[in-house]
Amino acid sequence: MIEDFNKFNDGTSVMADVCIIGAGAAGITIAREFLGTHYKVVILEGGGFDPEADSQKLFESEVVGLPHNSIHDGRARVFGGTTTLWGGQAVRLEDFDFKVRIWIP
Repeated sequence: MIEDFNKFNDGTSVMADVCIIGAGAAGITIAREFLGTHYKVVILEGGGFDPEADSQKLFESEVVGLPHNSIHDGRARVFGGTTTLWGGQAVRLEDFDFKVRIWIP
C-alpha cells in the first residue's frame, strides 16, 4: 500500500516494526528482504513518484571546501531516489577511495 502523507490529517500515526528512510536503491532493497516475514515495514520517502520542485528544494545548499559538481542536480527526492537519474553507470571504487585523508576525521 502506498500513501501520500500530504493527504493525511494532522495527528495521523503509522505503526511498523521497521522504518526505512528513503525509497531509493538501498531502501527498497532492504524493504524487500522483509517480504514474507511477520515484520510490518514502512518506507518513508521525501518525494513522490515524479520529481516535485518543493521536495527538491530541500537539497539547496552552498558547497564549501573541496569543489563538488552536481550536488544539486545529481540527487533526487523521488520514489527510486537518485537511481532515477542514473544512466546505468556505476563507477568502481579506486584505491584512493580507501586512503586515509588528513582532512577527514
